[in-house]
Amino acid sequence: MADLYTFALTHGEVLRYSGYSVPFTVPAGYFPPQSLNAAAGGTFILGPRFGRTLVTTKIGVQTDTVPIEIFAGANDLIGNLTWQNAFRLGVFDGAKIEVSRLVCLPPAGVGIGALVGAIVWFQGYVGEVQIGRSMITVTANSMLGYLNVQYPRRLWQHDCTHVFGDTMCQFDRNSMAVLVVAQINSTQSQISTGFNPTPATLYDQGTMIGNSGQNTGFKRGIASANTGGIAFLTVPFLYPVAVGDTFTMLPGCDHSIATCQNTFNNLAHHGGFPYIPPPEYAV
Repeated sequence: MADLYTFALTHGEVLRYSGYSVPFTVPAGYFPPQSLNAAAGGTFILGPRFGRTLVTTKIGVQTDTVPIEIFAGANDLIGNLTWQNAFRLGVFDGAKIEVSRLVCLPPAGVGIGALVGAIVWFQGYVGEVQIGRSMITVTANSMLGYLNVQYPRRLWQHDCTHVFGDTMCQFDRNSMAVLVVAQINSTQSQISTGFNPTPATLYDQGTMIGNSGQNTGFKRGIASANTGGIAFLTVPFLYPVAVGDTFTMLPGCDHSIATCQNTFNNLAHHGGFPYIPPPEYAV
């Protein structure tokens, strides 16, 4: 039996690690339907050592947490980032965590025997993180923890409450997509594109998606893209950016009524309530 650790990042990357002494590939069909690996299986590589507490199973909606200890050294890398830097830079923010147990027949020699199946011990998301020089302690919160968030679907507030480009916003972000090429001085956290948008803030809070190179298919948020043709990212890419790598930039929205009307001509679907007086005007 071997523990499997899966991290599904919000940016598209899925990191899989073996808790056994050898790496191995698990084909699709060995995981239960609710697993993060159910659709395609995956290859679980060797990485840092992992430790965890016992996992309990309870009936009801009581939430549970599992502390996971990651013993990562300087040579344990995610892309070309150390685990410590990846957590500090927000790579794992909001990531899903799955702890599975793989069951195999006794091996005939070195490695593992024939695969029998896998069960999901725990599935949750990254909570509180404590970063040390050689150990990172991650509190994995059960997915039921999202039920503790108390908020209405719609808020009566000045700015729009829709997610930009969703079915309620109805704006097609791809209509303003632009293809850019990484130029000299590009790094994993800032891409030099030479592109200056009009208006200047059009791609602030937008999205950058890799089309070629080592970051193909992965996306990052854009903090700002209006300074000298450089797009500053909210979280760095995991892999180096080479000159000539191509990216797609999608616009962002500050959810104000002025941007909705003047930039996107989407006022009919604005989800804010700009004419509600602020609280300080109340008598």
